[in-house]
Amino acid sequence: MARATTFYGEIFEDGTARVHGLLTDGDLDNTPLLTTDFGSMDYWVIDLATDTTVVTETSITVANVLSNTLNSHGNNFDFTIPSTSFAAGTRKFELHIRFTLGSGDIGQALIILDATKITAA
Repeated sequence: MARATTFYGEIFEDGTARVHGLLTDGDLDNTPLLTTDFGSMDYWVIDLATDTTVVTETSITVANVLSNTLNSHGNNFDFTIPSTSFAAGTRKFELHIRFTLGSGDIGQALIILDATKITAA
């Protein structure tokens, strides 16, 4: 099972958002997953102020967001979401990321992003 361990998310003033963290196999040893372990990844975004889905399920290219080695912060996942996903103003968003492994196991991360300084969408 894919497991998102300690994911962090932030929205920047230009409206883009970045999420980074560690994807592991979910076992006690938390072995980091490799790009070859995945069948697919996708994401969607919900605006909590209006309870509407502002980005429908969108595919993520695994090789663009997952590294087979850990960076200096101990992370192997780094994903930037385009500014068109977030409306201008002060709002909160739910970012859902679904990870499907080649074995068919599915994991999901839910990140709450608090946008307080978006000036452009």
